[in-house]
Amino acid sequence: MRNPFTIGNMIQNPEQFVGRTAELHHIINRLGKLESCSVVGERRIGKSSLLNHLSQTRVTRLGDKSFQFLYIELTDASTQTIVDFLRTILEALNCSTDGIKDENKPNRNLMAFDHEVKALADCGQNIVLCLDEFEGLFENAAEFNNAFFNHFRTMVNHRRLALVTASRKTLETYGNEKKLTSPFFNLLSVTELGDFTEEEAVQFL
Repeated sequence: MRNPFTIGNMIQNPEQFVGRTAELHHIINRLGKLESCSVVGERRIGKSSLLNHLSQTRVTRLGDKSFQFLYIELTDASTQTIVDFLRTILEALNCSTDGIKDENKPNRNLMAFDHEVKALADCGQNIVLCLDEFEGLFENAAEFNNAFFNHFRTMVNHRRLALVTASRKTLETYGNEKKLTSPFFNLLSVTELGDFTEEEAVQFL
């Protein structure tokens, strides 16, 4: 019999996911209105499993097939620059990446990205980006700067997409550490991920 008590591995099978009832309820309620959330918790507390579970069970939980979830790890090599980050998302959405070019200024690439996402929104698709290890973006402040975050704030404000981020500290904390002033960091509702409740612990056992 396989040992279910493993450390450090993201839960891939949704049937093995246990608990986090209150956190999921809060996040799903916000996503139903295309409002964004920031999941915060220490390492190995289950943030990655939670985001992945959301993307796997979206239709069942929301009851709406218009929602399309993408789970992306921001420590992956394919997301280390704005160009790669935007292309990775558009490719996963089966959108054109022709407007995203290395020689473009960042703002032009962001506008091209926005154009593709807006087209999906206008067709009734609700895009939710589950961005794990969000602190990875702050490691390249030259790329992911105030202009980048300001643009994403506009997209979130206009409900062209919603975000569910996961990080060890609040996004506001990272923004302050990197001396970023974008109001993006105050836009997402914070959901703190702590220990299981007693009921959830019993369910897990």
